[in-house]
Amino acid sequence: MKEKFKLSLITENDRAWYRFFENRDFFEQLITNKEIIVSSTELKKFGEREPRLMAKIDTREELPSIFRKFNISLLPIQNKQYLLFIDDSKSLFYEFPTLHAPVITKFANTAVLNLETLQERHISSESKALDFAYIASILKTFTGENNLWLTIRGRQYSNKFDLIIPALDRSHTISSTQIEVDAGYESDDSIYLVEAKMGSRSNFNVRQLLFPYLNWASKTKKRVVPVFFTFSNGIYTLHEFKFSNILGDTNIIRSSSYALADSEITFQNLTEVFKQCPENEIHNPRVPFPQANDINKVIDTVTVIDQGINSKNELAGHFEFDPRQADYYANAAMFLGFIKRGDEVFELTEIGKELAQETSRAQRVLKIFNRMSKIRVLRPIIQQFLSNGMDEQSIDYSSFIRNLEEFYSLRKTTPQRRISTVKTWLIWIKEGLS
Repeated sequence: MKEKFKLSLITENDRAWYRFFENRDFFEQLITNKEIIVSSTELKKFGEREPRLMAKIDTREELPSIFRKFNISLLPIQNKQYLLFIDDSKSLFYEFPTLHAPVITKFANTAVLNLETLQERHISSESKALDFAYIASILKTFTGENNLWLTIRGRQYSNKFDLIIPALDRSHTISSTQIEVDAGYESDDSIYLVEAKMGSRSNFNVRQLLFPYLNWASKTKKRVVPVFFTFSNGIYTLHEFKFSNILGDTNIIRSSSYALADSEITFQNLTEVFKQCPENEIHNPRVPFPQANDINKVIDTVTVIDQGINSKNELAGHFEFDPRQADYYANAAMFLGFIKRGDEVFELTEIGKELAQETSRAQRVLKIFNRMSKIRVLRPIIQQFLSNGMDEQSIDYSSFIRNLEEFYSLRKTTPQRRISTVKTWLIWIKEGLS
């Protein structure tokens, strides 16, 4: 089967689902009928892995290889029962629109300055990020509610509700399936259900919000509002969604990002940092040139390694992407000098420890720019960037391509793809200015 379908079995779930479909005639039934219902007992017996782990597919990147190959989707439909179905439209996942950077609303931090037991730089979980956002009135600002109380948190079993699945051209009854709400806030006339993530996401499995939404909509007369929340490098981003009982009928109503008031940095600060780099510290790192466009996630990677999440698989699980992406972002952090490879795990360097402990977003921007300025292949690019009014599009990248070929042995179309990484880093620096 593996050879026949040319499957790559990289993750534990890749291998578990391969074992499951290799047994009996599950795969033939699914392809023929477009759907099958399986039990957690069958998943554990034939997949040889805990069903809850096999069913944890929160992003496209976490899809098992056989799911990606044949557009297989999975939904829990009852306690210990799952529906597997073919969905060519891939309606189970919502892809966020591509944005260069969020619009950040500066938010006064007077309410949280004196807290000792909950500090922003020590936020290590979704619940802490939500609690901090609540105390700082970020949630009240986004919702526009003066009266907002935390009333829901954790796992529970759902009521009965119907979900229309267009891929099957019919509805399916969902009942007594386990749902989890990271936080639910009630106001005088609304209930806000929040799915929270550490680190930004490019997509998510809508079941995480859709099932709690349909469950509570069936139980209350108040307006139910689903909200997707992320915390990344000191930025709190919230998206309000609109759902119906049709799988795939998913729309963003509005989005906002917030950050606590911070110190200011200017173009002059960048110029001084660039000019003051000692010649003996300018070098080309002896690690592969990075292919990680999201600098916030590079910083998040350094932060969570400081918190003990320090192996490739642990990083992949924390950020809900595949191990290759964990390697990309860890490699970018190594390229910038913030981490190093230990015997079995990643370790922070001294400057990595400084970055992890830095409380100011503005100062983190300067630390990133300082490290970029000390990389020889990047200096000509940065020189042009500073000279042309920080217009990354007007930079001549021809010498950069030659340097990548010489120092990093990159050929063909690969240097062009690395230009994309450099551009996104420069945009991030520019948008970090006051």
